[in-house]
Amino acid sequence: MFENITGHIESQKMEIEVLRAQLLKANREAIQENQSAATDLEKALEEERRAAETDRADLLSQISLLIEASSQKQASRLKGRVDTVTSDLKSSGDSLQKATDKYQEGMEKWADKEVQLMEDVIGSRDAIKGRMQEDWEVFEQRNESIQKSTEAVHQETIRIVDEQVQQMAVQMEALDDFVTRARSQNGSHHESHI
Repeated sequence: MFENITGHIESQKMEIEVLRAQLLKANREAIQENQSAATDLEKALEEERRAAETDRADLLSQISLLIEASSQKQASRLKGRVDTVTSDLKSSGDSLQKATDKYQEGMEKWADKEVQLMEDVIGSRDAIKGRMQEDWEVFEQRNESIQKSTEAVHQETIRIVDEQVQQMAVQMEALDDFVTRARSQNGSHHESHI
C-alpha cells in the first residue's frame, strides 16, 4: 500500500513539474512577446515620424506651415497612443510577473508539503513495522511461555500418574498377600475340621 501511495505521489509530482515548466515557458514567451510588441510600436512611431518629416519636406514649399502643424499633431497623437499601449503592456507584464512569482512560491510550498507528507508516510510505515515487530516478539514470548507451562503440566501429570500407578501396585501386592493368607487360613481351618 505504501509503495502505491509513494508511486502515486511521485507521478503527481512529475506531472506538476511538467505543468509548472510549461507555465513558466508560456509566461516567458508572453513577456517576450509583450516586449517585442512595445519595441514594434516604438519602431512604428519612429517610422511614422520619419515618414511625416519626409512628407513635410516634400510639401514644405507649398504648405510648409500646414504640414508642420499636421506633423506635430500626428506625432503627438501617435506618441499618446504608443505611451498608452506601452503603459498597458508594462502594467500587464508586471501583473503577469507577480502572478508567476506567486504561483512559483505556491508550488514551492506545495512541494515542501509533499516532501513532508512523504516523510510522514515513511515514518508511519516504519512505526507500524516497528509495532508489528514488537507485537510479534511479545507473541513469541507468550507462545514460548505457554509451551513451557504446557510441558510443565504434562510432566506433572506424568509424575502424578506414575505415583498413582506405584500406589496401586503396592495396594495390589498387599491385596495379593491378604488373599494368599486368607486362603491359607481357610485351608488350615478346613483341614482341622476334617
